[in-house]
Amino acid sequence: MAAGVLAGPLLAALVGLQLGLGLGIVLDGAEHSFAQYPRWQPGLNGSLQFEFRTTQPNGLLLYTDDGGWVDFFEVKLVEGSLRLRYNLGSGSEILGLGRGLNDGRWHRVTVARHHARTTLTVDHISEHRLSRGDQFTFDVAAANQSHVYVGGVPQSVRVSQLALPSARFEPRLAGEVRNLVYSGEDGVERRQDMKHSKGVRWNGVDTCAQHDPCQHGGICISTDTGAACECRNLDFRGVFCEKEKPPSEATFRGAEYMTYDLTNTGGGAIASTSDNLSMFFKTAQPNGLLFYTGDGDDYMTLSLMDGGISLAVSLGSGALRSKVRPVGVSFHDDQWHKVTVNRMAKEVSINVDGVYTERGTTSGPFTYLTSSRLFVAGSNDTSSLPGSQARHNFVGCLRKVEYRADSLHLDLIELSRTGNPLIAVQGRVEYMCQSIEAADPVSFASRGSYLEDSRTVPISLLTPEANLVLPTWRATQTGSIALKIRTNEEDGLILFNRGDPNMDDMFALELLAGHVWLHVDLGSGSVRVRATKRRVDDGLWHQISVSRDGRKGRVTVDDTSSDFVTPGTHNRLDLDGTLYVGGLGADYDRVPVPAQVWSGTRRIGYVGCMRDLVINGSVIGLATYARRQDSRGSILTECHSGPPSCDSQPCMNGAPCSNGWNRFMCDCTFTSFTGKTCTEEATTVSFDGTQHMIVPLQREQHTEADDITLRFKTLRPSGLLFATTAGNSDRVELALRSHAVLTGPWFSSGLLFATTAGNSDRVELALSGGRIRLSLRIEDTYKQFHEGQSLNDNQWHRVMVKRRNRDIQIFIDNEQPRNEALEPGVSRLRTKFLYIGAVSPSSTGAFGAPNLVGQLQHFYLNGQPVLALVRQGRLNDTQGGARFGRRQPALRRPVTFQSRYSYVALRQLRAHTTVDIHFQFRTREPTGLLLYNGGSGQDFIAVELVDGRLYYVFNLGDGAVSVTDNNQFSALNDYSWHSVAIGRPNSRTHTLMVDDHTSTVTSIGLNENLNLKGRLYIGGVPTEMYSQLPPEIQSHFGYKGCLASLTLGGETPDLVRHPIIPSTSVVAGCVGPDSFCSPDSCKNGGICKQEWNSFTCDCTLTSFVGLRCTEESVSYEFGPGGGQIEYQYERNRRPDRRSDLIAVGFSTTKPDGTLLRIDSDTHTDYLEIKLIESNVYMVYDVGSETLSISDLGARADDGQYHVVRVTRNGPNSTLQLDHRPVQTKFPRGHQHDVFHAPSVVTVGGGHSARSDNFEGLISGVVVNGHRVLEKAAENSRDVRLAGELSIRALPSRIKDAYFRHSEMQAVAGAAGPSPGINDDLIYSGAGSGCGETDDQECSAVYKSDMDANDDLVTPVYIRPPTRDRPPPPAKPCDDEDCLNGSGHPPDEMDGGRGRVRGGHGQWRAPNRPAEEPGEYVAMVIGIIAGALIVVIICILIVLKVQGRNERRFKADESKAYLAGGGRAGSPQPPLLAAGGQTELSGAPGALLPRPPRPKKTKDVKEWYV
Repeated sequence: MAAGVLAGPLLAALVGLQLGLGLGIVLDGAEHSFAQYPRWQPGLNGSLQFEFRTTQPNGLLLYTDDGGWVDFFEVKLVEGSLRLRYNLGSGSEILGLGRGLNDGRWHRVTVARHHARTTLTVDHISEHRLSRGDQFTFDVAAANQSHVYVGGVPQSVRVSQLALPSARFEPRLAGEVRNLVYSGEDGVERRQDMKHSKGVRWNGVDTCAQHDPCQHGGICISTDTGAACECRNLDFRGVFCEKEKPPSEATFRGAEYMTYDLTNTGGGAIASTSDNLSMFFKTAQPNGLLFYTGDGDDYMTLSLMDGGISLAVSLGSGALRSKVRPVGVSFHDDQWHKVTVNRMAKEVSINVDGVYTERGTTSGPFTYLTSSRLFVAGSNDTSSLPGSQARHNFVGCLRKVEYRADSLHLDLIELSRTGNPLIAVQGRVEYMCQSIEAADPVSFASRGSYLEDSRTVPISLLTPEANLVLPTWRATQTGSIALKIRTNEEDGLILFNRGDPNMDDMFALELLAGHVWLHVDLGSGSVRVRATKRRVDDGLWHQISVSRDGRKGRVTVDDTSSDFVTPGTHNRLDLDGTLYVGGLGADYDRVPVPAQVWSGTRRIGYVGCMRDLVINGSVIGLATYARRQDSRGSILTECHSGPPSCDSQPCMNGAPCSNGWNRFMCDCTFTSFTGKTCTEEATTVSFDGTQHMIVPLQREQHTEADDITLRFKTLRPSGLLFATTAGNSDRVELALRSHAVLTGPWFSSGLLFATTAGNSDRVELALSGGRIRLSLRIEDTYKQFHEGQSLNDNQWHRVMVKRRNRDIQIFIDNEQPRNEALEPGVSRLRTKFLYIGAVSPSSTGAFGAPNLVGQLQHFYLNGQPVLALVRQGRLNDTQGGARFGRRQPALRRPVTFQSRYSYVALRQLRAHTTVDIHFQFRTREPTGLLLYNGGSGQDFIAVELVDGRLYYVFNLGDGAVSVTDNNQFSALNDYSWHSVAIGRPNSRTHTLMVDDHTSTVTSIGLNENLNLKGRLYIGGVPTEMYSQLPPEIQSHFGYKGCLASLTLGGETPDLVRHPIIPSTSVVAGCVGPDSFCSPDSCKNGGICKQEWNSFTCDCTLTSFVGLRCTEESVSYEFGPGGGQIEYQYERNRRPDRRSDLIAVGFSTTKPDGTLLRIDSDTHTDYLEIKLIESNVYMVYDVGSETLSISDLGARADDGQYHVVRVTRNGPNSTLQLDHRPVQTKFPRGHQHDVFHAPSVVTVGGGHSARSDNFEGLISGVVVNGHRVLEKAAENSRDVRLAGELSIRALPSRIKDAYFRHSEMQAVAGAAGPSPGINDDLIYSGAGSGCGETDDQECSAVYKSDMDANDDLVTPVYIRPPTRDRPPPPAKPCDDEDCLNGSGHPPDEMDGGRGRVRGGHGQWRAPNRPAEEPGEYVAMVIGIIAGALIVVIICILIVLKVQGRNERRFKADESKAYLAGGGRAGSPQPPLLAAGGQTELSGAPGALLPRPPRPKKTKDVKEWYV
């Protein structure tokens, strides 16, 4: 919560008390005066307030800090103005307020903390400031003697003990202070008592001390008129907090909820380490959201789930889910229940009714819960809330909903009831508990979504239309149906049941223009009854009942009854099939609907609420059917009326919006767009006068009511828009016919559209003389109408025709409609063929209108988008050559997937029997997974790019089927926008449309349902899932690029704001690569990583931080007495490691000391980085033997800043000091490669001996991604500090020197860790020894390429070949100094054949004279003599070793050493030429003592030649 919000309206609403003059302490302002109070512990959220008066212009009012570390707060008077100075770890900030405050009057001061925001308030005037950085906790450790000092800081407090040393030298306050209120160690906000003082006296009598009248924990405030009580944050009120507040209650009916969103108030999020939620609830509904608070990945959600209580808590690294559902107990029994949730750091508990308790612990290292928004009883989109397990809002009563976050306390219903501006209320909340009608309503969320009866195959919601399918109504001779409905929509099919297809028996109930109509046909003629005298689309409940006995019956709506008698002689109603409730859903094409059922022929399902369905005297559980059949959410088991949906202006591109039942309806036919919110590009068809389109319908349609909509643009005054026919007669035509003055080839008449049926019926819609002409011929009756003027202006015009039996309405654009009527008796139109734009390529139309030259959009015939269906290939046998146009795509909610491993997750895709997916994409990547949703058994659906081609792959259970785009001319990864539409016209046909190219495939097998489950992944899947994907999916990583206009079943999800699993690598907007990595992109050795639209710097191995690795990291100074920082891994976070990546920055003048050590708690494995006689070594043992690597070519105790980087991959390792060449280690033989359970990282101190202690500065320690020193500076509970330690910045001189050296190396192209964009990468494991998992004897294998399964890849910059400096002259060595290898691995000496490195790093043979034959004899004698000497020396060494302890041997850098097997007289390479590597194993040449190892002890034997 923003501090301004807390300190302003919320605090004022809760406190509401003005304090007068009264008791205070008087400080004399002497040199030693002060008053000491207990510690203030605000954490991230808290406040401190007091009052003062003085006549002095300067003086310290208050000071407190975190025990002398970094954080502090100082409040003082400076020339009569109040100044707050504070530091939360990222530098000091200053706030100032007021003038002339030294006027001898009382002034009230409040310092309020909230996350990054700190607010200073003086006498109701406030200023605030946001702190820098990302750490805002004011930490006061329990061990620190941190106090609140008023008037001055005591002289006994040393300057070194203060975070702000200057506070001790501030002028002492000479004045009065009173009513100091803040939260102490117990976290309770109260007036604080003074603990110690000097130079302080009481002013008057403390009325609160004499008698505290405040009851129930009220805060007593002493005033001139006596004691006053502050009852804030309590459940009591009154002068003395003596009156209990009535419990705050509210009733929620499903549409109402309470919320706040701090991002809309300009404030930051709340971050708390402890939370408490308590509430009472009463409900009869088993599901619903009770409470939600969170921000992004952080959330706490409380829900009712199937009668139990469900809790989900996430602190950003995984959710903890708990459920309280005792056996035989349900909490939706319409009784009051209390639920309490407590969280302390990672420990979470939930209790219901004081009896049922569940406890758990959140995963990950985080302990703060960040919250920017909160919902009570629901939200506008409950199912999309992160972590939400509820799909619906709460229905019932809530009482006393209280939420505490650290010291923040919110009584949410009370704040809402009193109109606090913090809380927003949606809907009409009643602030008392009222009984909710115990009905079992069903709310149809969208038109026609349907569910099958339990005896058929269960299906998901297929389309935005909703319905239920029930068993047939058995009413052969008699029967009855009764139900209640509630809606505000005027049209919709309520019930429909027909008989055998060869018979005419039928029963239907529908809404038309707000009235209820009944249809009954017993096979000898139908009866149609209007059952209402007034409209019932008023949003109220209405009772409908139908009963019949033979041919007679009665229909009653509320109190109005109408009797009916069916015609003919039949008296049996023989129904068959199923009873559809709410519409036919996807069965409109399969089930014929009689012409007299107007809502059925126009495909309009019922939208609204329905309940109390009784068939033949038996109650039908609609909610039971809905729960059993609904898997999409378009049928809800509740009923509520929400606010007008159009208030949020959801319709885009200027489309008009109309309100329905808890939904909005966008009329996109006025625009060039389509979709639920008019954001998708509409299908456009172009005609040049020779093109036509003929669409045969699946079967001949018989209609008494029609809705026809069309949008056109043309310059020609005449032309056919469309026509319908059945056979060769019935006809509707819309044409343009030329004016007499508009003659010539460019102004001939043109047919727009016509229909025919049989020998008479037809409809024609055409342009004629720039006017719309509608021609109708139905049952030998012909009528023609003209409307509009000058419509051939090359602008888009919309025409709509509505026919209701013989009544006709013509709408053109936004003009008033024209009303016409046909002759009496005309009713039924038959339609089989559609002719669009022309009847044939001939310029002379068959309907008296020329062919169209222009464009068409939005041709809808009774709810069917004809042009879109033709383009998608969903209408078979379409003829003609009309051209589908493509405009520049309009983008809706574009996002960028910045990484191939980023993805988001949505709710399960609703694609049980139909598929409706649209999106646009743009990318340069040839391959990547775009969409995936798994299912039961083999079922799945996926969309992926493979080598620039788009693949749509699915499996219905009978084997995978793949559809590929048929664009053979160009790849789709051309960085252009491409539009994709995936559909399923029928149960066996599947279509993939990419731009203007459509591919169609027919599924195999008997299964028709796609049984999906789980989440729908967009842009990829979690990394571990790729290996589990069906083999038909070729992608092994995700999609990288732009994605827009994603539409799933008519809904356009927001991939950034509302996914179930969001991703920080998925950002709003589409941005491509506009900046690239260059050699100087990252400083100090940072590694540049090219991103989609930028680059980032990996500063892991630099010891620096920041965007370009230029900012100083945390640095600690280790004193002469030694210091140690110990970081403990969490118990459950100690996995075995095959590789390590470590960086340490340091500066010292001491030649010896341990920089860092890692130990295992289950094995003797360890890794140590240390200085030994001025050189840097890494010593490690992962179970085989002690290995080491070093750089002996540079001293590191010169007082300059150095960075050492080490890597380990199994037994292999690398070491690099600053920008010097990288040293490598490839040990031979069978080696273990796993560091078992690393548990402790120790910085700055030896494992046991004090001689290993480090003295100097250590900075920027990174161990496998863990920044140890940052954790220490943040007082992490996993870090322990001991010895002489202090946080210090790097001295400017050594930091600047390091920067200059880095820049020089970069300019000179010296070897360093920063690869350029064209540089090679060397794999640190190349030529490695054998790992412990190898089965056979093996030798080193050098790899030229990086293997996909390698554990560690270390980038190493390879500089261009340069001339080596001549080696220093080699000094002669005695036996004790000549150690084998001298830093060279044996293989680098070429088997001892005496080759050395050439000037460019290549091997060359040393110069030596040619050998004569006589030399061989001398050589043999020499070998024999040498062998004898070796034996003698060995005996002496053994005796010597037995009589001494472990020794340390010094390597003289100035001497050259013999390689193993080298000839004594041969020249040897100097030490520096070998890169300075030295082995520290138990093999010959050991330089360091082996650390204590309990598992094995080896005798040290040294052999000298």
